[in-house]
Amino acid sequence: VVFAARCALRALPAIAAGAAGDAPRLALPVMRAMLTSGVAAVGPTSDVREAAAAASEAASDAHDAAFYAADSAAVSAATSADSADSAADSAAFSASDRDAGEIETQGLAVFETPLWPDGGVPDFFEEPYRILVQFWDDAPEVWRFFKRWYEGMLDGKPIGKPMPWDLQEKVALIEPEVWEDEPAKVAKRIAEIEARFELLQRIKELENERDALNANRRGIGGNNPPEPIEDRELTKHATIIWDATNTIKAEAEKDAPDKRVVQRATDALAASLKWLFGFFGRRIENVIDTGITIAMGAGAVHVIDPVKIERVIEAVRLWLQTF
Repeated sequence: VVFAARCALRALPAIAAGAAGDAPRLALPVMRAMLTSGVAAVGPTSDVREAAAAASEAASDAHDAAFYAADSAAVSAATSADSADSAADSAAFSASDRDAGEIETQGLAVFETPLWPDGGVPDFFEEPYRILVQFWDDAPEVWRFFKRWYEGMLDGKPIGKPMPWDLQEKVALIEPEVWEDEPAKVAKRIAEIEARFELLQRIKELENERDALNANRRGIGGNNPPEPIEDRELTKHATIIWDATNTIKAEAEKDAPDKRVVQRATDALAASLKWLFGFFGRRIENVIDTGITIAMGAGAVHVIDPVKIERVIEAVRLWLQTF
């Protein structure tokens, strides 16, 4: 599966150039099938396998060329090379041979390497790739995600930036009826998934720092943690901040989040953060690097990082725009 997915990814520019007139109709099913095949190689759960089968069938229904790209990836790469000159033939098979060896020794880590041995695209693919990029750029609001996804695969950086595997999986598992809609509506759904994913990542960063600072206070992994500040109003706003953050997280993890609940929690979070900046004034710069440690009574503390809270607020506002 890994080998086939990589071969299909190499063939995409040639397929796009060869089907230029049909590109608007073929683009979504072809790229959906390629993305899903990569996810299936990395995490072949039953849901992902079902999604891959559905994507393959949709690509087949769209056009024989799409089926050729999605289900016969290795053959498609070789065939596209055969239609070019001898340099193209050599480059395509050289890349495939390299993949075969690296899959044997590195497994899924092969996705972290460039699609082509020398990076970028070979000379013989420059024009097809230009056509593909131009297609994406003609409607960036529709194809922005897939352009970033493919560039990440081309460069060998799908893990981490710009496209984490768990984000790719969430896109692959979009309901078939959504995929069957027009590309602009699919893009809107993907934008919501990306914004929600980003929000949960920002919340996770905030929680991780809180946990690390609390561990530091208990003598785990550090020395001389800052002494907690005792102030009734500060304690109240710290409680509001964490309660609001937990509410936002809970809604973001639901299939059908309540926008009004999210908005109220965001407003509360922003108001308490504003109060926090007012409370510390110019001293805020002194606590940003270490976090604000607030005594809660009975030995408990709240740890707050104003910068990371601002990032959460920004992420949730961007997510709300996708509803």
